[in-house]
Amino acid sequence: MSAWGPAVSGRAGTPGRRRFPRFELYLPTVIWSWGRELPGKAKDLGEGGLKLLLAEGLPVGTGGTLRLEGGTETVHATARVVWLGSPEVSDLGARLVPHGLVFPTPLRRGTVEALVTAQIRLGTILARPRASVRLPVEYQITAPAIAAYCLNISEGGMFIRTPDPAPPNKQILVRFRLPHLDREFRVRGRVVWSNPTPVANPFPPGMGVQFLGLEEKTSRLLGDYVERLLARRGGDAEVLPPWFADPEEPGKGR
Repeated sequence: MSAWGPAVSGRAGTPGRRRFPRFELYLPTVIWSWGRELPGKAKDLGEGGLKLLLAEGLPVGTGGTLRLEGGTETVHATARVVWLGSPEVSDLGARLVPHGLVFPTPLRRGTVEALVTAQIRLGTILARPRASVRLPVEYQITAPAIAAYCLNISEGGMFIRTPDPAPPNKQILVRFRLPHLDREFRVRGRVVWSNPTPVANPFPPGMGVQFLGLEEKTSRLLGDYVERLLARRGGDAEVLPPWFADPEEPGKGR
């Protein structure tokens, strides 16, 4: 019995069914539509589309050309508005309208990865060494807790395999134990990578979770654990963001 209530398998919510994984990041974006140039911010980017924040709402069905500014990477793509959300207020007090856009021709996976990698180099996304591991975890969005397991872990987050991942930017609670440590970790996290099913990509279904507000001792314990895992495997540390999933599930006992 979980301290949060019984852990269950099954749906953790009703995220949109998308063919492609999504990355939570903010990119300066310009859309040209109806002869106008509208600046905005792109987030929740995937090969098939993105969420775009604009100062005004565009009608559903509107088409246009996007320019995504990813630091050293700039991408141009055609897109179409398929939904509008309720206005949001930014940290600076700006009123922004979220738009769901799809790309009629999906972006290449390498293009999306290049945009994400550029953000890592700029420091807007923190990259830490990660290690493949299979650990039981429980996560909670709303009661009850959901039983799952992680496929990789870093000092900054983990990838949780689950058939019903939460959408990007959703905050969750995660509970897990590390081998040979007599303590339970209960950490807050934010979903920054989401890969729902059914999907047409080689990654397992699940979500990348960035840990939030870790205490120094907790961060040190996680970092030491990752270092030990990497040392056992010859120190082959991949400096990648913790929400990148391994294409295939690691075998038991790795």
